[in-house]
Amino acid sequence: MKKILVIQVLLFSTILLAQENKLEEYERVLDKYRTDGKTNLSEVSIEDKEMLFQLYSEMSEVEKNTVSHPIVKLSPRKLEEKQPTAELINDWKNDQKFGVWIDGNRIDNNILNNYNFSDFSTYTVSKLHKNAVNYGKHYFQVNLMTNSHYKEYLKKKPDEHYAFINRTK
Repeated sequence: MKKILVIQVLLFSTILLAQENKLEEYERVLDKYRTDGKTNLSEVSIEDKEMLFQLYSEMSEVEKNTVSHPIVKLSPRKLEEKQPTAELINDWKNDQKFGVWIDGNRIDNNILNNYNFSDFSTYTVSKLHKNAVNYGKHYFQVNLMTNSHYKEYLKKKPDEHYAFINRTK
């Protein structure tokens, strides 16, 4: 009975030590990006993000709650090519109904007169909620991506699929 108890205690302390090492290793990796007590998360390399994600995914929920900057892996889903029709482009010129963004920049809806539907590779349309800042000015947000911007979007590096979670206090 004593031998079994000793083995269990040793095994348990070894497991705790291994887990503690994961936490320490996680923070040690982040230490490379700390200056004056602040962590520059935008500078973390893809290799370190992959290591942090692996360490984080092996931690228990309690341990995950103790790390300074939790990391998650985002879905690598890309927007599919979906060209708008000329009719849609014409509809989106109505600034009472639609707010329009091209390549992430808000534009005056009349700027669409300078474009042909074939200038765009994809688009999304979302309905604004009543608490949205622009609700009342327009009721739908249109996001258009030009052909050149879409090509660049498809080339994005894999490291853009990791994100750090901001902890609220």
